[in-house]
Amino acid sequence: DTASECNKLASYISALSDIETTLTTTIATINDIDLSSVTPDILRTTIQTFLYELVTSLTAIKTDTTTKKQTYQSSYDTKNCASYTATTTSSKQLTTTTTIASTTTTT
Repeated sequence: DTASECNKLASYISALSDIETTLTTTIATINDIDLSSVTPDILRTTIQTFLYELVTSLTAIKTDTTTKKQTYQSSYDTKNCASYTATTTSSKQLTTTTTIASTTTTT
């Protein structure tokens, strides 16, 4: 039924929004990494290249996530889901965990 479909769509939209937020935060965190003290230069260049490729991949995932969310949003709007008193579940259907390795410097 339409109300059930609307609840699913709302859940998907919410989950994808959370993923977008996580990706945005992760990309910003990676971009803020200061590698100026990393030596030798070849190591710094290797790390910079890796981080650049990682950000490129995460940005592509975020773009795909945004496109999927927009598709679900269009379906939500087409079905006029806002007119339903749909309740969304408090638990997410989709969970993501992002871990960034931390650097420890001992002096």
